[in-house]
Amino acid sequence: MPALAGIIILIIYFAVFGLSFLPSPHSTLSIPKRNLPPASLQQDRLRLEAASAVVIDTETKARVFDYNGDQARPIASLTKLMTALVFLDHNPGWDKTIVISEVDLRGGAKANIFVADRIKLSDLFKAGLIASDNTAITALVRSTGLSEEDFVAAMNEKAKALRLGGLVFKDPTGLNPANQGSAVAVAKLVDSAFKKTEIAEALALRNYRFPVSSNVEREVKTTNQLIGRRLIKSILVGGKTGHLDEAGYCFAGVFKSGQREFITAVLGAPEDAARFSETLDILDWTLRAYLWDNINK
Repeated sequence: MPALAGIIILIIYFAVFGLSFLPSPHSTLSIPKRNLPPASLQQDRLRLEAASAVVIDTETKARVFDYNGDQARPIASLTKLMTALVFLDHNPGWDKTIVISEVDLRGGAKANIFVADRIKLSDLFKAGLIASDNTAITALVRSTGLSEEDFVAAMNEKAKALRLGGLVFKDPTGLNPANQGSAVAVAKLVDSAFKKTEIAEALALRNYRFPVSSNVEREVKTTNQLIGRRLIKSILVGGKTGHLDEAGYCFAGVFKSGQREFITAVLGAPEDAARFSETLDILDWTLRAYLWDNINK
């Protein structure tokens, strides 16, 4: 009888307390155990409202945080990272000026560029990335001499060449919800995009002014709320936002902590602020969950 009583007590203990350690629907789940640094004693549970999220250590390419990282979802304006890469392959010249036409106009964000504006491609490139301006992106595509259909085909070909498995593009702006990919694929896209100085420098800017005629200037402001924000354990290198009703709020960024560099991707957050706060949450979790040997404490 004492033995039976002990077994019953153990069953009750694990039923009451053991369940609290099981992952919730919005907790960190399995993280591939490949190239991971040693774990610390601080791997506490982390609840997320986003649909998926990952953190990649760029040195080892390991997923050091993974929540639904392989789940395909609409990626909205994160698409523009691939658009920028393909544009760089077909750039007719930074100093070339293009006159904005009605065929370039696209909605989906604050209007910064208008019909008859005369803008250098270098300025359009920055406006398209910094402010996620859809009209700027469409005009950039037109400037290459490729049709939009051919440009999108080049985007999909480049995704295959870069081995960005699962990334599919249907338009260059991200307005089409059929532009889809996983958080892991997005993080890999960020890794490729930020190797291009022109993209990395643009996405580190808080704002940018440029002329549209001989006597008129415009200013675009970043959609990235983490630029200029003081972070305790890391430094933001740059990042890109995205939003559609079908995609939710998305953000992908590059951060440095000591000598380490991390890429984050958060897809499907329910609110604008959540994509940034949950980015910092998963980054903080990552920095505490492992024994990093080259991060300044």
